[in-house]
Amino acid sequence: MYLHLDDPANAATVALASSLLGVAAIFQIVDGGSGCLRGLKDTRIPMMAAAFGYWVIGFPTGYMLAFHFGLGARGLWWGLAAGLASVALLMTLRFHKLSLRRVPAAADAPPAASV
Repeated sequence: MYLHLDDPANAATVALASSLLGVAAIFQIVDGGSGCLRGLKDTRIPMMAAAFGYWVIGFPTGYMLAFHFGLGARGLWWGLAAGLASVALLMTLRFHKLSLRRVPAAADAPPAASV
């Protein structure tokens, strides 16, 4: 939208942006659990999970991939994707745990009232 794709001066930028779009697609797949937990009024544990995932998993992974493995911007984005995936896993586990508490099993549910 901002660059002329046919201009040879923009070739490197277009190539980099194209490679980052694939990583961004991964973000969309694994992101979404936090909204479900907000619906259950659970915010403190997801905040701690996000801090862990992004600062303990994502940031160091991105740093290593970008600067020690020579992947540059793609390495930073893959590190962010790793952090996001770990947060998504933790959020999914948390949602499963909370939803089991709120929805009784079929055997434990009271019998339906007949009309």
